[in-house]
Amino acid sequence: MILKGLKAKLGNIEKEHKIAFLISLLVFFVVSISAYYTDFRTLTIWSCNLWDTLLEKGNPLLFYQYTAENVYNLPHPLMGCDILVCMPWAVWNLPIWILQRFFGLAILEHPWMLFWSKCFLILMVIGCAKTIYDIGKKLMIEENHLLLCVLLFFSGFYTLNSAVCAGQNDIMIVFLILRALLALVSDRFKLFLFFAALSIAFEPYFIFSFVAIILLKEKRIHFIALYLCSGLSIFVLQKIPFWNAPMYQESLNNGPTKAIIYKLMENMLAITPYQVSTFILCLLVVYIVAYFDNEDSWKEKALYYSMAALACFFLFVRQENYRPLYFFALVHVVFLLKPKYFRINVIMETLSTVAMIVFLFINSGDFFSPKWFLLPGTDTKQVEISENLWGGAINSSHNHVLITVVVACVATIMVINHPRFNKESKGLCMKAEPYLLIGRSLVFAIPLALVILLSYLH
Repeated sequence: MILKGLKAKLGNIEKEHKIAFLISLLVFFVVSISAYYTDFRTLTIWSCNLWDTLLEKGNPLLFYQYTAENVYNLPHPLMGCDILVCMPWAVWNLPIWILQRFFGLAILEHPWMLFWSKCFLILMVIGCAKTIYDIGKKLMIEENHLLLCVLLFFSGFYTLNSAVCAGQNDIMIVFLILRALLALVSDRFKLFLFFAALSIAFEPYFIFSFVAIILLKEKRIHFIALYLCSGLSIFVLQKIPFWNAPMYQESLNNGPTKAIIYKLMENMLAITPYQVSTFILCLLVVYIVAYFDNEDSWKEKALYYSMAALACFFLFVRQENYRPLYFFALVHVVFLLKPKYFRINVIMETLSTVAMIVFLFINSGDFFSPKWFLLPGTDTKQVEISENLWGGAINSSHNHVLITVVVACVATIMVINHPRFNKESKGLCMKAEPYLLIGRSLVFAIPLALVILLSYLH
C-alpha cells in the first residue's frame, strides 16, 4: 500500500525529478548498507547495554556503571547522555541483543546485525519525511511543491551524513521536533508541548527554537514562564532518579551536552568594555523580534523563527559535522512556504552544502575516508565545523572563501524566506531548471563514488 501510494504521488512530478529521486534512493541504499561509523557502533551497544543491565544487575540505575565497565571494548567507555534517548533504540535492538546474549553472535562482528540497528535510523528518516509531508498538507501546500521539499530533505547531505553515514541518533530527535511542529500547525498546542519537551529531554538543541515559538505565540510573562517550564519538565524529571546513581555524573561530564555549554561562549564579540557571545547576541535578536511580532500568519512565522534560532547555532557554535541536520531539516520545512522561491532556495542550499563538503574534505582526512567507510571494524574521528565560520584554528585563504559561501547562502535563505519578504523579481521567481535537482542529488553521489573507488584501489 505504501509503495503504491508513493508511486502514485511520484507519477505526478516531472521526469527529471523522478531521476533525482532514484539517484537519491540509490545513494541512500548504498550508504545505509556500507557505512558503519564509530559512534553508530557505540550507540548500538549502549542501547543493548540497557538490556544487559536489567538482566545482570536487575536495576536500571546501574546502567551508567555497567556501561563504564566497557565490556565490549568501545572507543567511548562513558555514555555522555541521559538514558531516555537510548530507550526507543533499545526496544528496536532487542532481537540482536538476544542473539548476542544467548546465542553468542557478537553485534560488532556481524554487519547484518549492525544493519538491523541502522534500520531504526532509516525508519526515523522515513518518519521525518512523512511528517514534513503532513506539515505541508496542514498548511495546504500544493502537492508537487510539497513532494519536492520532501525530496530535498530525504536526499539532503546532512540527512544522509548524520543518519545513515555517521549513524547518529540526532535523526530521532529531529523526528520529535518535526512531530512537535506538526502538532503546532494542527492547533494541538498541548501535543506540541509534549513533543517539544521530549525532544529537549533527548538532546536539548530544540530549546533555542522552542523559546522563539513561545515568545511569538504568547505575550503574557507568567504564561511564557509556564510554557518554558513545561518544555524543560521531562529533561529535569529524567535526571532525578539517576542523580546519585553510580557513574552518572562522571558520564554526563564526558558528554556533548556539557561541552556545548562551553561552545556557546567560544565566539565572543568585543563590545567595549565587555565581551558578548556572538551566538547569545544573535539569538536574543531573534527572540526580541519574535516577541514583538504580531500573530498574523503565526504558523508560518513559528516555522521561520524556529529555523532562525537554529541558524544562530549553526553559524556561531562549534559542532560536529552531523549536527547541522537540526538546522537544515527546518530549512526544508520553511521551503514549503515559498514555492515561488524554490529555485533560488535549492541553489543556495546546494552551494552551501558543496562548500561544506569541500571544507570537510580539505580539513579532515577521516571525512568520507575509505579507512572507515565500508569497513565496520575501524575507528575514526569526525571533524568539527566551527572553524569553518569564526574560529582561528583553521586560517587559510581557501577556507575563508568556503566560509564566505556558506554564510552568504544561509543569509540569503534567511532573507528570502522571511514571512514579510515578498519580492516578485524575475531572478528570484524563475522556474527551476529541469536538471537542477539531478545536479543536487549528485552532491553526495560523487563523493560516495570516489570513496568506493578509493576503497578498491587501496
